[in-house]
Amino acid sequence: MQLINTLEYISSKESTFDEQDSYYFLQDYQLHTDWHTYSSKNFSLDFVKKLANTFCYSHGMIPLKSQKDQKITEDNLFWSSVPLGLFRYKMLEDGAWCSTSILRKEKGFIVEGIYWINGFAYLVRNNDFILEANLFIDQKTKLRYNYPDTISE
Repeated sequence: MQLINTLEYISSKESTFDEQDSYYFLQDYQLHTDWHTYSSKNFSLDFVKKLANTFCYSHGMIPLKSQKDQKITEDNLFWSSVPLGLFRYKMLEDGAWCSTSILRKEKGFIVEGIYWINGFAYLVRNNDFILEANLFIDQKTKLRYNYPDTISE
C-alpha cells in the first residue's frame, strides 16, 4: 500500500499552486505561525522524514466549514490525511524560482511540499535524491502528539 500523501509520494501528485505561487506560499507560510521546525540541517534526514510522514498521515488537521464565512476554530478542525494543498517549484542557485517543466533547462533543485492548518512538510530534491527534508508544526500538535524538542528549545 502506498501512502500517497507522504514526502516520498508527493512528486506523483499535482500541485495545487503554479510555481510562482508555490514559491511565495512557502516563503509566507514559514512566517505565518511560530512553528516548531524539524530540519535535516539539524537532525538526520531519516529522522525528519519519519516525523514528517507521521504528521502527514496521522496528525494533519483541516477545517470543517459548514458555512462560507465561518471562522476557523478548534471546534471545527478535524484530522485528515488529505492535505489542504501541495506546492512545487524549481529553486535556482540564487534562491529564485522557475518552472518545473522539462522544457526548462535551468539547473536547480525541486522544492515540493504539502500543508495543513497545523503544519506542513517539504523537501528539496535533485531528481530522485532527497537533499533536505523539513517539518513545521504548531505548538498544540507538538504537545498533543509528543513530538521531540527542536534544536532551539
